[in-house]
Amino acid sequence: MTATFIESLARLIDAGDYGGKHYDLEKIKTRLSCSKDRYISSPFSWQRVVESNAPALLFRGACDIIAGVHGYKRIPTDPQHLRDAPKTTSVIRFVEEAYYSKLKFSRDEAYVYKSEYWMQVRNRESPIHVDHGRVVSYIPPCAKDCFKVWVFFPPESEKRTVFNYGYKDDSINRMLQATGSGVLVQRPGDVVVLNNLVFHSVLLVYKPGTPETNKWGGVFGDIVVREKDRCASFRYATKVASGAKKGSREAWESLLSAYSMMEEGDYAPEYFEEEKKKFMAKLE
Repeated sequence: MTATFIESLARLIDAGDYGGKHYDLEKIKTRLSCSKDRYISSPFSWQRVVESNAPALLFRGACDIIAGVHGYKRIPTDPQHLRDAPKTTSVIRFVEEAYYSKLKFSRDEAYVYKSEYWMQVRNRESPIHVDHGRVVSYIPPCAKDCFKVWVFFPPESEKRTVFNYGYKDDSINRMLQATGSGVLVQRPGDVVVLNNLVFHSVLLVYKPGTPETNKWGGVFGDIVVREKDRCASFRYATKVASGAKKGSREAWESLLSAYSMMEEGDYAPEYFEEEKKKFMAKLE
């Protein structure tokens, strides 16, 4: 990506409204410059995603390729369609029902095991976490006043830095200080794709002077389990200190559905325990 483009992102970082919290903006800009080759201006390509070993890629303005809104040819660039939603339902329900994923795969290639469409207001910093698959996330173009700062590490197997993953507070600043972290700045319409098992934290920021009523964004996108990385994803899930380790249904259901759909083309919730046993045997 050109130096002019990176400079424009650096200016956006400098001018951003961070809700009164201090972030190391100089470190963000340094990491941003180091990640300049991960910005892609050509159309979104899943083939390019799977061929890349980069922990993260950003496809500029590519949201219409991976997602849509029922009743519209393209995702609206004006938030009026959200303002009209309460006439029939809540904005949250409208987003859940109207926004949809266009990602489709054959069962021997990948499975979209989780789609997330929900709203956020004011500034948000997500604690460092990892998703058991490849994150494909976009900002809808109608969220004109926000942008996101993604800070990430290479996949679990490639990490070479010491970091306290159990401590969640101040994730962004701590990750910025750690060796090997990268930064992407995502604007409305952009699509961020994370490789498998990439630890990350996301900061929701606003343009300067944004009125409080316009301080909104959201989580829009999917988690994709690729057939070739599923065993690594699932094996990692058995090690995390969460309900997954205890075999709880809540923790395992979505992963099991992905496993079953790729293995057998179907998932029967009533056979949860049987499916889990087959799944665990596959990892031995």
